[in-house]
Amino acid sequence: MSTSSTPRTPRTPLRRLSHGSLAGLSRSTTQHDAPSGMGFLDLIMNDLADESEGLLSNVERLNELSQSLAMFNESFASFLYMVKMDACCVEWPQAPTDESFALSRRHATQVAKRLKEGQEAEQAAAIAATAANATLSADVTAMPSLANETMITSGVNTPGKDHSADGRLRSALKKRAGAPPKPTAKEKRARDLAIEAAVNQMPLEFRSADVDLRRIVDKLVDKLMNSTGEGLPMSAFIKQPELTQAKVNKCLIAFVGCKLVEKTAGPTKMALYQWKGPMPRP
Repeated sequence: MSTSSTPRTPRTPLRRLSHGSLAGLSRSTTQHDAPSGMGFLDLIMNDLADESEGLLSNVERLNELSQSLAMFNESFASFLYMVKMDACCVEWPQAPTDESFALSRRHATQVAKRLKEGQEAEQAAAIAATAANATLSADVTAMPSLANETMITSGVNTPGKDHSADGRLRSALKKRAGAPPKPTAKEKRARDLAIEAAVNQMPLEFRSADVDLRRIVDKLVDKLMNSTGEGLPMSAFIKQPELTQAKVNKCLIAFVGCKLVEKTAGPTKMALYQWKGPMPRP
């Protein structure tokens, strides 16, 4: 049997590759709807397109913000340059105005009025002290003669008259001992400076040209400086008709707000006010 009559099928690589390529080409043309195995990329590409669009919009907004900031920087730099040139070129008046002179005269008038009131108070205190000394001298002089007359006329002791003379002497001595010492000019000036320093720490309302309010503040500060112990209640400051409860309460609230007065509660739960501001220097 001859084998040369049957042709042999070539098995070369080129033959196999060509055969496979032709088969794939035939499949793509005849069955184009067949699944190719890449369908899972559809959803991913849609998401990628959405994210790319969002990224593009964010970049555009950042560009707009950058332009706005650049415009603001340029405008603010121009404003600063204008302020600097205005400060270098404009002449501001430094001399006092007519209102300054009026306020100075008003302040001088108030100071003179307070000094006059202080001098009148000192004179009244001196007259009262002189009268108390005269009364004490008269009582001391009258005591021996009163005792002799009593013993001569009655022959027995009369406690009523003796006690009356002793009571008058004791009351005069008590008044003399309880009277505060007269402050010197230096002490009064130091106290006025301390009061002025305390008032300068208060709100503008209490530093204005209201003479009545300033006089009330001075009296309250003076009383607080003289207080000792744990402090004074509000009733100790009220004195009609000038020092009413409303005015005293208003001033005390301002003192506490400026840390000039410390408000505490006493044993009876009553508010006590103690001075913590500047004191007169010796």
